[in-house]
Amino acid sequence: MFTSRELATVLAALRTVQGTNGGIPGAFSSMPQFDEDEPLTVGQIDELCERLNAGEDPDGLTAEQRESLRDQARAMYAADSDDDIEIDDMPDFSVCDEGVWVSGWLFLKAGKKEVQ
Repeated sequence: MFTSRELATVLAALRTVQGTNGGIPGAFSSMPQFDEDEPLTVGQIDELCERLNAGEDPDGLTAEQRESLRDQARAMYAADSDDDIEIDDMPDFSVCDEGVWVSGWLFLKAGKKEVQ
């Protein structure tokens, strides 16, 4: 979901907003993100920060595990591919009994024969 650095920034921003001591609705009233939804309360921000600090995504991987798996996939498949295989900075993961699927991009050069 997030890199370590991104998570630290999001948590710092949430804690800064939380420190406004209840002035959250007024501070955000003119922001378009809250045209249809109410901002979180101070207590709800605290709960969100705790969930983010737990460091797990629905797939059960921590941010550090996701970064490590991404780096492994890049080293195993993308590094020697002449840029024909790329792994995004934040790929999707699917954990299964035999290992982990990591999303990536495969480049098809123009003029190659189509498989029939």
